[in-house]
Amino acid sequence: MDKGYQKIFWGIFLATFNITLGGFIKIVPAFVGWIVVVSGIGILKANFQDESFEKGERYTGCLILLSFLGTSFLGLFFEPRLNSSIIFSYYPVILYIFELLMIYEILNGTINLLESKVPKDISTTINSKQIIYKQKTYVILQIISTIGFIITLTTYSELLMTISALFAIIIRIYVMSIISGLKKFFLNFDSGQSNDIQPPL
Repeated sequence: MDKGYQKIFWGIFLATFNITLGGFIKIVPAFVGWIVVVSGIGILKANFQDESFEKGERYTGCLILLSFLGTSFLGLFFEPRLNSSIIFSYYPVILYIFELLMIYEILNGTINLLESKVPKDISTTINSKQIIYKQKTYVILQIISTIGFIITLTTYSELLMTISALFAIIIRIYVMSIISGLKKFFLNFDSGQSNDIQPPL
């Protein structure tokens, strides 16, 4: 399980901090990161069959396709038209929505995994209630970020654009911290180490 969460972590990292050469050519475009994420979800599915992981996989597939079209095909051949189109200026909002659905389902599957795999009479550093709380926090933050981004696109404010971008990065870092914690937890849980798994008091 830890390898699956590790891939999801690095996939989100690559999608967040994708490298651009010369301000134009992306060495590691966002869709590459989402491909890594979907491979991580595949590992989780192989170890624990859950409908939420399947939904997360489908939403990630949509992100891969949309990100590829946005950064490659549409961006290369239709960029002048897209910039002048009001409809396509809100294209990134669609990515925000699919990202929200993807992360929600990954965490939802994780909640089911914890409730199924971790015995209730064992005290651990991570449990399903904690993930439920973090899941709700993430959803609220992502909705605020999406609304803020829509306002930014509507007002064409450079200041708001900068704030929205920073806020989106902070949310991604928050998600990565959750995924990193899950990776460490399952690494210790599967190996039977006691620093993350303690007998009940």
